[in-house]
Amino acid sequence: MKDNNWKQIVQMHGTLRLFCNLAIRKTPKGEALSAQEIDLMYHVALSKEAVTPGMLTSTMGISKTMISRLIDGLTQKGMILKKKSTTDKRSYSIVVTQKGKKEIDDMYYYYLNPLYTLKENMTEEAKYDESIADTVSQKMAQGLQTEAQDDKDSLFADAARFVIEKEKGSIGMLQRQFKIGFNRAGRIMDQLSDAGVVGPEIGTKPRKVLMSAEEFESYMSNN
Repeated sequence: MKDNNWKQIVQMHGTLRLFCNLAIRKTPKGEALSAQEIDLMYHVALSKEAVTPGMLTSTMGISKTMISRLIDGLTQKGMILKKKSTTDKRSYSIVVTQKGKKEIDDMYYYYLNPLYTLKENMTEEAKYDESIADTVSQKMAQGLQTEAQDDKDSLFADAARFVIEKEKGSIGMLQRQFKIGFNRAGRIMDQLSDAGVVGPEIGTKPRKVLMSAEEFESYMSNN
């Protein structure tokens, strides 16, 4: 890591999940990490102790099955490694790889580096006040929270329940079910993918549903 201060900033403002959702926007298509995958990576990176799947189930508020899927996906993408326990062969902890650390580092500089640049260029005459900085940071966090909430389509929850019931999802299915245009259906499908409800796009095939109805309701209650 180039700068460990980013950890304190993210923790101080409690914007970990929001930060993960925003990070999706800069990820190159084809290598996309879902919001939950990024969320998991940050939980591991920020922890001061070894992180196990059981701990993630508790801290992230999602099922063991979903945690296992996220871990397997991130392992395949080379973002994390499973480190076997020396005392229990059935147990393991999770470690962020160098590739994963670079991804985290890139996100940090993309979103937070402008704040450091602003602070570094302030003169003594500016009479920099920490209380003013806190106020600005709080307003920024509030603005980002509003932005993230506004991003969710009003049909997001209904669309999620629909594809879960059908056990598959596609843009065409959403168009027909909700009588909406292609662009809006495409945005909703992207949001479902970011939330971990459906998997990535694979050619013209319908997307695979990754959440059960119970897991989705748990997701909604925590977001």
